Amino acid sequence: MKIRRSLLFGFIVLILSGIVSADNENFVIGSVTIKTPAPYQNGAATMKVLITSLNTQCDLTCSWTAPDDTGGPFFLSPQQNLGVEFVSNAQNGQGSVNGIFSITCTEDAWCPGPSQASEQKSFLHTYPYLGDSQCLTTNNYENCIIAESDCPCGAEKSCIDDKGDQNRDVDDRKCATWCGNGIKESAYEICSSCPIDIGRCNLVSCVSGSECEGEYCIHGVCWDKPWKEGDGFCDLSQGENCKNSVDDCACKSPELCNPSAQDVNEFGCLLCGDGTCQESEQGICAADCKWCGDGQCSGNENCKSCETDCGVCESSEVNKEISENIKSGVQEGLRSTSEKQRNLTLGALGLIVLVVIAYIIFRFAKHKKTS
Repeated sequence: MKIRRSLLFGFIVLILSGIVSADNENFVIGSVTIKTPAPYQNGAATMKVLITSLNTQCDLTCSWTAPDDTGGPFFLSPQQNLGVEFVSNAQNGQGSVNGIFSITCTEDAWCPGPSQASEQKSFLHTYPYLGDSQCLTTNNYENCIIAESDCPCGAEKSCIDDKGDQNRDVDDRKCATWCGNGIKESAYEICSSCPIDIGRCNLVSCVSGSECEGEYCIHGVCWDKPWKEGDGFCDLSQGENCKNSVDDCACKSPELCNPSAQDVNEFGCLLCGDGTCQESEQGICAADCKWCGDGQCSGNENCKSCETDCGVCESSEVNKEISENIKSGVQEGLRSTSEKQRNLTLGALGLIVLVVIAYIIFRFAKHKKTS
């Protein structure tokens, strides 16, 4: 009987210990996520993971490992959630890292069942790297010098370790323009220092205007106008003439300078003094032509048709009008004087009548008082 009871008790303990052991050995690892990404291929990412104890009775003593980091021992109380962070290094030229996070936990000695259990969880993180076709200039991670394939300069600029001029405006890729890129940059270039971009300076020999800064090649030298005064050539077709370039396009006597006229020579000069008045000579050649304003009252000119040369006309009508005005003024004065005299006479008569009436009234009143 006693033996039977002992066996029954042992069997119950064995069942309970199995139940407790099955419960106490369990824990779970959550998903591994990125807390802080790796900034570049030579950096490191910070990863995070949540560990949850499924044990309802026993404490667990645990440790974890990752490819680039190892954690010390830590404790999990029954049903506790614990966050763990670890470092994962980026790899040059890869752009991503695949790793395994491992954890091993041991139950307290008094807990029945298996004393140790392990679990693993895979993780992945990505990052910029050399060769990903993206130019990461932040913190000077990449530029055209160290990452030419990711950071090309383009057609108008070149890397400063190549043709790019580091004395110019250098962009964040370490690219800059240079003399010879075919772009006129007046901030850095002048015709004497960079004629290939700016063009040749004035007076430098040339074949065509495209070689010159001023865009004109005048008789073999660069210039900034289509003609050059003082070069011994009168380029009438280019705008040079006897008015704006006296040295090159001087008129001979008795020629006159009139480049806008039709019958001019190669200097813009008009022949004056040959006795023939051409239409283009009107107003400028007094030797051949007569016109109002030439200073001579001649031909069909008179004071009415050309007051400039012949003076102002003396008109009898004007004199008559002046006489009429004077006569009218005199008559108006006489009328005004006569009117004033008549008014004075009537006033005096009125005054005498009033005096006589007053006297009669006075005499009548005195006679009546005496009676």
